[in-house]
Amino acid sequence: MKKLLWNPSTNEIKKTQAWRFMQEVNQEFKVKLTNFHELHQWSCEFPESFWGLFWRYSSIIGENPPTEVLKNSDDFLGSEWFPDARLNFAKNLLSERSDNPAIVFWAEDKQKSSLSHLELYRQVARLSFWLKQNGIKKGDRVAGFLPNMPETVISMLATASLGAVWTSCSPDFEVQGVLDRFGQVEPKVFICVDGYYYNGKEFDCLKKNKKIVSQLPSVEQTLVVRFVNDGFGFLDSNQSFLFDEIVNGSTNPDLEFESVAFNDPLYILFSSGTTGVPKCIVHGVGGTLIQ
Repeated sequence: MKKLLWNPSTNEIKKTQAWRFMQEVNQEFKVKLTNFHELHQWSCEFPESFWGLFWRYSSIIGENPPTEVLKNSDDFLGSEWFPDARLNFAKNLLSERSDNPAIVFWAEDKQKSSLSHLELYRQVARLSFWLKQNGIKKGDRVAGFLPNMPETVISMLATASLGAVWTSCSPDFEVQGVLDRFGQVEPKVFICVDGYYYNGKEFDCLKKNKKIVSQLPSVEQTLVVRFVNDGFGFLDSNQSFLFDEIVNGSTNPDLEFESVAFNDPLYILFSSGTTGVPKCIVHGVGGTLIQ
């Protein structure tokens, strides 16, 4: 066996959430689990007990507590977790409204920004309101052609608040790679960045954005995130808007959360596409949250 580089002390282990949860398991089910390996083994043997307790322990915000943990447990393909539970992914992630930092962003060009929990909530509320005003509802798809940045998180949470489905691609993808993915899911709203930085260089995305939108007939509205330039080069139609003008508005609309089923779709991600057109991979609301 190779030498361990680091091993946590007993005191450090006992400060973890996993350790605290294991004590809850011991107390609730009168067992004597002493380490994480035993906890994992027990969770595999008694998945309904494990996940049912975890729901309660983690204080998930739901419209109604689940009365059934696992339906059709003997049928691997037909089984269903928490079939009667209803919740909203964004509501759980936006439960804090403090001035503590929620997102700290440091771009490659050394641009820094941060959002408090309250600022994040308000910006999500404004974008959610705009999406709803433009017809986005439960089950609709919203696509992001964005790098890892606060605007991406805001877009995802606003989409999820309405029960709509979020999908995204990195802006370094070529046009056909994006069309191969977004063309399958038919998004109604396309949120894109004007450009990005990589390896010390600036890359403009406006031409790619135009080509993509022109070949996605499902897109009804486009939002442009200004990052490397003013973004105005793309605003050549009545269906294009600047992202920051929406989320930094003066109004503070109420953020309404659409209640959805535990197994309703949250994200559509994609396979690599090395063996053909990329395959859609759907991630559910509750499964993503509870993990």
